[in-house]
Amino acid sequence: MPEARPIVSGIRSTPATGPFDAFRGRPYATVAGPYGNGIGLYAPPTTTSSRENDVRYVMMFVETEEFAQKLEAMGELEQQAAYAAVTRWFADHADRITHHTHLAPVHTATTVRLGQGEPVVTDGPFVEGKEVVSGFAEVEVADLDEALKIARSWPACPVVEIRPVA
Repeated sequence: MPEARPIVSGIRSTPATGPFDAFRGRPYATVAGPYGNGIGLYAPPTTTSSRENDVRYVMMFVETEEFAQKLEAMGELEQQAAYAAVTRWFADHADRITHHTHLAPVHTATTVRLGQGEPVVTDGPFVEGKEVVSGFAEVEVADLDEALKIARSWPACPVVEIRPVA
């Protein structure tokens, strides 16, 4: 597994032109993915739904080893284009996204196992697997069909799991 890159953050200060206008002056972070790749994320504008019957769903972005390897093998310009596509996705859906986050690399996980006796704390993820949740976004939409429409346009990780918020 490649070594994780550091988190870089700041305030977007570039001129207000192009598809990222909505994020001018907004906080951003470039964070390492679970397999060590980085991705830039902008905080979406805070939204409150004006439709009273909206349903909240969480979209979990699941990264695979194969996806991480392809991303790592890309040249710098290809990686920048891939990250720009993700930023565009967040901008395109900012009116439906209530918040989102990208998780630190999977090797940073700590797991607490509860059961018989004292809880056991271990370093690492709950399960060793070839797929890990690398981040999530909460959306407010009319129904599952609208959530699916948004999820189908996700340009990065090959799996998006959608769950209603209880």
